[in-house]
Amino acid sequence: MKENMSFREMLGQRLFISVEGTEITDELRMLITEYKCGNIVLFQPNIVSFEQTKRLCREIQELVTRELGESALIAIDQEGGGVTRLSEDFVNVPGAMALAATGDGQAVYDASAVTAHELRAAGVNFNFAPVADISCDPDNPVIGVRSFGETPEAVSRYAVRAYQGFEDGHIASSAKHFPGHGDTHTDSHLSLPSIDKTLEELESFEFRPFEALIRAGCPAVMTAHIVYPRIEKKMIPATMSRLFLTDILRGRMGFDGLILTDSLEMNAIRRVCGAGRGAVAAIQAGCDMLLTGKGAEIIIEEINAVEAAAARGEIGMDEMSASLRRIEACKRRYCLPPEGEAGSAAARTLSDGLRRRSMTLVSGKIPALGKSPLFVGPEDYRLALVSNEVGLEESFPQFMAGRFGGREITTGNSISDSLIAEAAEAARGASCVVANLYNAHVFRDQLRLFDAVRRAAEESGVPVVAVCLRNPTDLEYAEGCAARIEAWDYSRASLEITAELLSGELVPTGCLPVTLRSRA
Repeated sequence: MKENMSFREMLGQRLFISVEGTEITDELRMLITEYKCGNIVLFQPNIVSFEQTKRLCREIQELVTRELGESALIAIDQEGGGVTRLSEDFVNVPGAMALAATGDGQAVYDASAVTAHELRAAGVNFNFAPVADISCDPDNPVIGVRSFGETPEAVSRYAVRAYQGFEDGHIASSAKHFPGHGDTHTDSHLSLPSIDKTLEELESFEFRPFEALIRAGCPAVMTAHIVYPRIEKKMIPATMSRLFLTDILRGRMGFDGLILTDSLEMNAIRRVCGAGRGAVAAIQAGCDMLLTGKGAEIIIEEINAVEAAAARGEIGMDEMSASLRRIEACKRRYCLPPEGEAGSAAARTLSDGLRRRSMTLVSGKIPALGKSPLFVGPEDYRLALVSNEVGLEESFPQFMAGRFGGREITTGNSISDSLIAEAAEAARGASCVVANLYNAHVFRDQLRLFDAVRRAAEESGVPVVAVCLRNPTDLEYAEGCAARIEAWDYSRASLEITAELLSGELVPTGCLPVTLRSRA
């Protein structure tokens, strides 16, 4: 870092900002030149193609370097599966739990290595992955298949291999979400979750994947906006807790890399205390870098709040210097020139192979579809704010009917009684029913539809196949079906490979990384 930096310049190095648009806007230019914001996060709306993304990253680097004298960390949330920000001309790999279903750590490494190559080619140098959360609550609305599994051992093993794939591809990675987001009933994008666990319980369970990643050398950890009332008596989220970030993560666990906040725009922070106060508290707690949220208004609010706190003597300058040293070290290590091209045939072949290996026949035997199959289920829609925005031109039922013939019934998120009755009647006359489920344990109208269709089909002797396109929890409601299939995500690639499975072209070899409960 250059000498004699103003406080605003120092603060700007500690910010990850996100903005609208697919090119440099006047707003982004203003935030960099006037407010000295030094690092950028890209999301799905910022990306329409590889060439556009590469150009945008190059222009960001040129602007930041010219104005601030430092390279920019350009980050992305590219986990794979349902959290995929890259466009179709990149290679988008399966998500964490799908990869874990292969039972092969090398598969996880290969997927991360492919992702690292795609990002490096575009000029992105930081990825907010891997997810180190343990899937210990099957009804968790926000983690689920983003986790590698339900045990500390499995998550530790696979998360370390994911980090190694990113690292060997020269992409900075961030373990998330510390202290652990896998045991919540609440999405922190929408409200503030609370977990009633002791420190001893966290140490024996949730902490272990983070400890494994720290030992392996993972350069960054992202915090969780979660309250732990039995540990943090101030009743503040971990992002704002000096106990969790400085005393435990740095002190007890010995982590000396970057600590990042999750987005301060999330309701768990914004509605509880406001983004400005949240930014100040996160820095005071020990966070090195803040994910500010989208739009100039909220970014400037956070900058003004931190500057006012510093003027009051509430921001430690020794800790400011330590954070800047960590950021500088990260930039020296990962701010490298773009290299390679995205979307190679070899990378697509590898990714498709991993998807095929992840396909899991949970129970039963896939029946012949016959001459008049019925395909029924919901269209693709955004499950949570962290999930991909809707992008498919065809729903699962539409795609399958186009491939195999028969009838399709596609529903929305809310399903009327009349449409349910229509689907049930169609099931009675079908040769086979294939129903897709997409977070049905959260969106209960899907279960109403599924139950009605299943009862009608079984009364008529028609076999039913349940295909889950996200959390395996949905398959708990499909016990006794002719077959239960876990396909992991609602994407074109997943639909194509599921079709191979339904036609008998593909023999499934995946194994569920989580245990299903009986709903009988």
